[in-house]
Amino acid sequence: METATIRTACYNKNCLVSDCWKEGEWRLDFSRSLSQADIVQWERLLNILEQMEITESNDRVSWVLEKKGTYTTRSMYRLLSDRGGGA
Repeated sequence: METATIRTACYNKNCLVSDCWKEGEWRLDFSRSLSQADIVQWERLLNILEQMEITESNDRVSWVLEKKGTYTTRSMYRLLSDRGGGA
């Protein structure tokens, strides 16, 4: 999805999710008015974001190639050597 023009319109391009997710809704300050095409992009982005679960807890990195979610060189080797059962 193309959101580059939305990003350029944002006042604070380095804001965190926690800066923009306030009281159950997305709040961003834009440095200019959005064009009709920008509004369409913004609405598409909001539709995608609505499918995400936003919580107050800290983010956690998880390695999907291991059941425990922890990175291992073994799992990376399997992926690179195409023994991981992937496509």
